[in-house]
Amino acid sequence: MYAGRLPDGLTEAGRHLGWKAPWVFAASLDRVQDLWLRNRALIVALARKSPDWVPPLKAFLNHALAGRDRDIAAAIGYPATPGFVKTLSKVDLEGLHPAALKQLLGIWATPWARKLLYHLPNVNQDVRNLLSRHPRDHVNFDMLWRASQSGVGQNDVGWALSMLEGEWDVARRIAAGGEPPGPATWPYGNLRYVDLHAAIHRIHLARFKGTPFPPPPIQGDMQIHPISTAASLCREGQKMRNCCGTMQDLVLEGRGYFYHLSRSRCPCTILILPRVDYWALAELRALENGPPSIQAVEEVLTWLREAYPMTDGLQFDQRRERMVTWDEETEEGPSDDEIF
Repeated sequence: MYAGRLPDGLTEAGRHLGWKAPWVFAASLDRVQDLWLRNRALIVALARKSPDWVPPLKAFLNHALAGRDRDIAAAIGYPATPGFVKTLSKVDLEGLHPAALKQLLGIWATPWARKLLYHLPNVNQDVRNLLSRHPRDHVNFDMLWRASQSGVGQNDVGWALSMLEGEWDVARRIAAGGEPPGPATWPYGNLRYVDLHAAIHRIHLARFKGTPFPPPPIQGDMQIHPISTAASLCREGQKMRNCCGTMQDLVLEGRGYFYHLSRSRCPCTILILPRVDYWALAELRALENGPPSIQAVEEVLTWLREAYPMTDGLQFDQRRERMVTWDEETEEGPSDDEIF
């Protein structure tokens, strides 16, 4: 079809372009190889918008690839601006999905979102969701910048902001005494990311002020401590950097109970759930929802076996998601200084 070695990205391109991949590269190998390395979203969009029959496909590709990057965008019906071409170059692999590119086009049509999008280093799903699902006064550049960084986790900022919106709505309904709350101004417009989770915990905790937790279903021991108040559950969530601090309802309704496992190398948050004649382990999470150590899992299961000696030990571990464990004796775990 064309001379020379296929570019290294052709296999990856094939996953996104299907049968059109060879024809796209054949149209102008050097041009497409260069584009694939620096703006693969533009190449994927070009192929998807191209005709499906080979003769018109070849003619279309030869015409489109002969122009500048923004000429290619214009040929496929995208905004023919350097800003949009630059934004496409920052899209992650997940963003090559047709629905994601369509979402990006919708964002670009909104001037305030387009301005913020242009200055971000990466455009991932969290960024797209924040800009497309939240009003202008709910999202600021600090949150978007955090959302665009790698290693943050899927939908970390978007999920947290949605949690804050939900808590704020519930608090307004409570303040209205059960009546539909009237219009109000969103008070968190300038909130920085570092304060986002603190705001969630603070407004959530205010809902449960003075509400006692039921007594723990199992007594703790030297290492396992029941979390017996809403405030201490909130502190557990902040200390362990997980979402348990927003789950007071679970405890108040008798659907679960939280404990803290104190270990020098693997402190964990424990969640147990009620069964007919016993309580079973549902979650065991280290710092930032990380995997627990083998020793931590065994310590918790031993504690449950001692509480219910007549129950089959295999029934105690009912975690929905079996996380990979690690050995405290051979792998370095987080120290107390990193946790507290």
